[in-house]
Amino acid sequence: MRAKYWESYQTHFVQPWEYPAWYAEWIGYSFDYLKATGSQKAEKQSFLERSSLIHLLLMSQVRTPRDVSYLSGATYTIIPDLLVPRFLNPNKIRSHEGTYLLNIHYGLQTRKLL
Repeated sequence: MRAKYWESYQTHFVQPWEYPAWYAEWIGYSFDYLKATGSQKAEKQSFLERSSLIHLLLMSQVRTPRDVSYLSGATYTIIPDLLVPRFLNPNKIRSHEGTYLLNIHYGLQTRKLL
């Protein structure tokens, strides 16, 4: 899917009427993964690995604002820092800082290093 839709030289935006076929293709790759042997599996990602963030989306929809307050755009305030190249800012924040902020806010992780 990445090679076909993201890494090709020709840009293709999936239109809403193409969603069913696109998801069918995505699920098809997952079934191919299940049928693959050990060495073939090392080259492919499983359906669960590709959909690993869906549970976070669903959890945030259920818990916000009932249990956890809104972040009021805090994850967007880091975008300007991400746009500066690392050679200009050696202490640049990590590219997944927004995800870290969300996980910390929902109590799924801490900043404490293991």
